[in-house]
Amino acid sequence: MKMKIIIFTILLSYLSIAFASQATLQFDDGLGEKSFDLYSGPRDPLLDFDRSQGKLSFQDERIDNSYFLPLVEPSIKNLNNFWYNDLQVNAACPQEVFEKNYNYIRYLFRLMAMSYNFEILNSLDELRFNTSGKSGACQITWEKIYGKCKPRSTEMGLFLKRVRYFIDEKFKKGKRKLKDRVEMRQIVNLYFKNEGLQKSSLGAHALYDFAQLNGYLVNSKNFTSNIDKACSHLIKMSSNFCSERDDFFAGRNMPFLENLVLSSNATNALKESSIAKGCVRRFVRSSSFKARRYVFLENNFPAVYQLLRMQKEKYVQGRIFLPGALKEFDDLGLKDFLYVKKVVPKPTPKPKVVVVKKVVKPKPLPKVVKIKATPKPVVVKAKPTPKPIWEDHFYQAIKHLRKDKKRMSVIVDLEGLVKDYPFTPKMIKRIATPLSVYQRVKSLRQMKKYDKIGSKKAPVILSFLLYMISHGQHQGLYNVGMVLGNEFYVTNNFDKKHSHAILVSLLNDETTGYQWQLKVLKRKRKNKKKP
Repeated sequence: MKMKIIIFTILLSYLSIAFASQATLQFDDGLGEKSFDLYSGPRDPLLDFDRSQGKLSFQDERIDNSYFLPLVEPSIKNLNNFWYNDLQVNAACPQEVFEKNYNYIRYLFRLMAMSYNFEILNSLDELRFNTSGKSGACQITWEKIYGKCKPRSTEMGLFLKRVRYFIDEKFKKGKRKLKDRVEMRQIVNLYFKNEGLQKSSLGAHALYDFAQLNGYLVNSKNFTSNIDKACSHLIKMSSNFCSERDDFFAGRNMPFLENLVLSSNATNALKESSIAKGCVRRFVRSSSFKARRYVFLENNFPAVYQLLRMQKEKYVQGRIFLPGALKEFDDLGLKDFLYVKKVVPKPTPKPKVVVVKKVVKPKPLPKVVKIKATPKPVVVKAKPTPKPIWEDHFYQAIKHLRKDKKRMSVIVDLEGLVKDYPFTPKMIKRIATPLSVYQRVKSLRQMKKYDKIGSKKAPVILSFLLYMISHGQHQGLYNVGMVLGNEFYVTNNFDKKHSHAILVSLLNDETTGYQWQLKVLKRKRKNKKKP
């Protein structure tokens, strides 16, 4: 029995050495400048870097923690290191999986920082607008905040495109309303009297903290100019984040950010998502020694979190986090099948004005009489019969609806349409993958909110609906009807000549004999009100 224990211990010690040699992170090499506490020990100020945990410590601390281990069998020491360091870390998130997800996890923490930065900037804009009547440097526009971004990753590039639509819709010029003058005076008076506003207003809290950190003295004369300085500082920080030139990593001294990332839907996109929690925690621990301190964010991000919770916001990650957390759908290729990019038609050039000059008619010459030649017999060639132009059943229904002005709808022959466009094995492979996500009502609602799926600007692609109808994907079709409604816009991606958005209805109820029925609809014109 003792021999078995000894053999088992030796095997584990060899395993620990082999495992530790493979657990070296290619991006956590321990090199470069680092911040650490001042040395005050009795022995040796040399530093020791633990690669598996990303921990930096003095040699004295290592000696104190393992004082008795050198006095016993070396294999037990190796076993101790393997058990408490390598095994626990790699069991929660294996090295191979961690390397695949490292860049995306770092992007998620950047996205959190940008989202909370945006909330602070919005509050400062509100404070400045209500105390001066103008937004100044705090005005919320995509060009001002993210116009200078130079993203390096695909995820950041997609986020910047999606957040532009959100900002343009929610923060249009003239949308912010000015408060009453009496209320404006109260805001300024509270700020200078008893700091009561700093506890209730996020913008005032951020301004007060910014002034304290930079040694500014805020008074009634420079009140708005100091708000502008704080906004410019936040915009510059956001530009660094979106250009991915920061050292934020997981946010130093902000442990609540880890829980916010883990509780979001973004972790579903991690490879091996079952161990996503372990990989996020490993990232936080391994990057803690590299993360730079952002004192202003450390002081204000908890206030943002508390404010969003008090307001009972649906997404405590902030308003612009969700547009950047749709990698789950991008990886499945769902966006390519559901939305069509709006094609801006090229403006037709104006016709050139041709100046017609007066032509002087020459004097007529004397007529020359020609002798008519005998005409050759005319051979009449038979005209070739024109070939019938092939049209699919979807376009036939559209033509029929346009001819009959009284009719408001025409049923599409789905059986004929399926025969018009049979699905090849390659098409089936490409379309079948996104269907698992397409069943989710929550996902469809998110895409409808941010990408306006089913609208005239972003119609649903006909091939996707046709595949679900022909292959009996009833749950997905019912979910489409639930989110988009019975009427929505579709584009025929099979026929490029007639690919404009068409209003349709999709029904399966008692009136259709519980069979899927696709109708082409005529848009109802709004009656102009009589004066």
